[in-house]
Amino acid sequence: MPNTNIEPSPKNLGRQITIEYAQCDNTILQNEKAVQTAMENAAVASGATVVTSSFHSFEPHGISGVVIISQSHFTIHAWPEYQYAAVDIFTCDSKMNVDRAIEEIKISLQAGHHVISSDLQRGCPAPPVMDKHTDDEIQVRIIDSASRKEMIALYKDADWWESPADGNLNFLDKVVTDSFLFAGAFCRGKLIGMGRALSDGVSDAYIQDVVVFRSFRGKGVGKKLIQTLVKGLQANKIDWIGLIGEPGTAPFYEPLGFSILKDYIPMKLNKLPNNS
Repeated sequence: MPNTNIEPSPKNLGRQITIEYAQCDNTILQNEKAVQTAMENAAVASGATVVTSSFHSFEPHGISGVVIISQSHFTIHAWPEYQYAAVDIFTCDSKMNVDRAIEEIKISLQAGHHVISSDLQRGCPAPPVMDKHTDDEIQVRIIDSASRKEMIALYKDADWWESPADGNLNFLDKVVTDSFLFAGAFCRGKLIGMGRALSDGVSDAYIQDVVVFRSFRGKGVGKKLIQTLVKGLQANKIDWIGLIGEPGTAPFYEPLGFSILKDYIPMKLNKLPNNS
């Protein structure tokens, strides 16, 4: 599988806002100094501290620039030929008046219309750390629901996450509910590992998406996830249980009862057959 409701992590503070400005004065959007001044003034108006700025004009038209602030940054790219500009504001200071900055940019660019195309509160939590916990605080159990944010954090930690193009995360709920079994590993109430089994519910099952935060690996969490899924499948009288492991993972799975399927080749559909 490709790489919400928990307390924000102190390692993931911040807010990111993207704004699109249309029907701007194209003479302003062609003036590098005017665009730079607009962005710097907006940063100051928001309460940010400007550290430095860098802007560049392109040929035949277009301007890109960044204002580095002690709270993070303001960026812009302007298309004078379309009377359009895209702005990104990132801040780790909740006291900054972002609305004031957005309005100041609108006024400076003389935009006839603007829209906030995204406003993110940096919801993906930082992976939990291993310090200050004991192994007996880790519990593995079958679950029927899981926090979207915690699942995303696990997939990202494993480099499996690809954000859906439409931004719809409803599929994450189905990852849990549409699995035959879904196991979660928890430490002090936080999801630190997971795995799932797909099955017809009669004879065959496949285990996949077994992942544990890097900071919790080497403690037997992955082993407990596999054992929990296998036990649950066997309780349902499912006796053919397979999985596809990444190269080099056989030494992990073999002590758990799995063996390499000799003379079989795993395959994946990459394109539809030509039926013409």
